Amino acid sequence: MELILYNGKIKNDSGEFSAIACDGGSIAALGDDESILAMKTEKTNIIDLKGKRVLPGFNDSHMHFLDIGYSFKKLNLRDAKSVEDVIDMGKSYLLDRDIPEGGWVEAYNWNEFNWTEKRLPTRYDLDKITKDIPMVASRVCGHIVIVNSKALELIGINKDTPQPEDGSKFEVDENGEPNGVLHELFYRVTAAIPKPSVDDIKQMIILAAQEASRKGLTSLQSDDLEVIPTKDTADVIQAYMELTKENKLAVRVSEQCYMQDMKKLDKFYERGFHYGYGNDYYKLSCIKIVADGSLGGRTAWLLDDYSDEKGQRGLQIYKDEKEIFDMVECAHAHNMPVAVHCIGDAAAKQTIDAIENAMKKHPDIKLRHGIVHAQILNKELCMRMRELGIQAFIQPVFIQSDMDMAEDRIGDRIKTSYNWRTLADMGIHQSMGTDSPVEDMDPIANIYSAVTRKSIADPDKPAWYPEESLSLDEAIKFYTEGSAYASGDENIKGVLKAGYLADMTILDKDIYEIDEEEIKNLKVCMTIVGGKITYENII
Repeated sequence: MELILYNGKIKNDSGEFSAIACDGGSIAALGDDESILAMKTEKTNIIDLKGKRVLPGFNDSHMHFLDIGYSFKKLNLRDAKSVEDVIDMGKSYLLDRDIPEGGWVEAYNWNEFNWTEKRLPTRYDLDKITKDIPMVASRVCGHIVIVNSKALELIGINKDTPQPEDGSKFEVDENGEPNGVLHELFYRVTAAIPKPSVDDIKQMIILAAQEASRKGLTSLQSDDLEVIPTKDTADVIQAYMELTKENKLAVRVSEQCYMQDMKKLDKFYERGFHYGYGNDYYKLSCIKIVADGSLGGRTAWLLDDYSDEKGQRGLQIYKDEKEIFDMVECAHAHNMPVAVHCIGDAAAKQTIDAIENAMKKHPDIKLRHGIVHAQILNKELCMRMRELGIQAFIQPVFIQSDMDMAEDRIGDRIKTSYNWRTLADMGIHQSMGTDSPVEDMDPIANIYSAVTRKSIADPDKPAWYPEESLSLDEAIKFYTEGSAYASGDENIKGVLKAGYLADMTILDKDIYEIDEEEIKNLKVCMTIVGGKITYENII
């Protein structure tokens, strides 16, 4: 026996146990201390849990993992409180960094709703940081980016450039000059940024995995294929596969393969990629499609006007509906589910229509399609999701940023939005994630948000539509068993049972015994993946 944990609290649907034995990467047995300790050998690693609770390993059902590793070289603007802060932080960053010739300054995580003056920065602000080095700063949502004058020059946007016809846009100033604010045009920027090698990508993944282990994550489902500039999206798959062969991947990753048009999707399948390609540590699990933008940037696609901007309904990425219908059907016919980014109700409707179309054309193929975010819905959409078995990949921690903004944006539609309780009561399958680095990948903040619907930054603020909160049992289940189901892994992970993977998370206090207000203060003591300790903070 390789590992034994004893003197703890462990439960599954069969009851409560105090000890667990692991061998060969899987759980061998659960029982009382005496019976499990009797299984030890000279080589067994024995850990006294000192009464602590063992949970199935946390599994983030949607994030951008590689982007987290990539972000370690970026300027994090999360703590900026004004445009002036952005400028000061940018200047300090340049003093500390030696940007190579041809390199860019890349910043991320700014949110104007946290600023004293709630306006978007422009190229004129970034030019105060540097005019000689191209610079890009991504909003927290990732759907709006600001570039400086040098970057505008490199990506070829100027006064004579026509606006794109796909619904994306660049803003102009009073003189008709581009002001550096780009909506849904980040791809223009990434095309100009120098591309990392496969070895560079591997180092980014290793750094991100270390952070994931510290947060108690044993598995995650990630959209990685186009989140950073690469020479070829297959470089990302190659990097992951090499890490698994080298036994250097400390967390299990299910790839949500981003594809935005039929040409790319056809090429993906022509190269031999398919559902399940990979192994227990890295595999391809679904096709990721983006159908609209973000609520904060008013690019979420709505059925009706924004409540705070009449005439604006957001960004419809697939104006030719046939394209998304064809993509969903293609994935479905290849036995690969889709996970479609939908913030707005119009995007959700288009996606549900496309999924229903694929299911009717290929009724013998049964898949677990899903809507990522499922943020703004209505009763009819929820009923159709239930009828078609469409799952929801939710991010409860989003309310920490959205509760001060969402009602202004969508008015009465808020009553059928962020509606996890309603979805649960309807029997719609839910899994939990963070969309990191949009939010921190911390499961604790996510669970707290789901259970209390209260602000972490302002604890005196009343709970936000508390009738839509989840129970603690539900939140933990959606973060473990629910996420395993979302990637088709519910028979090997997500619960603590003999024969399942030995993936576990141990917290400093028993989450089932503390007051719900204390959940946000919990710390990870240990993370175990395949019976191997990937993170330890002395118990």
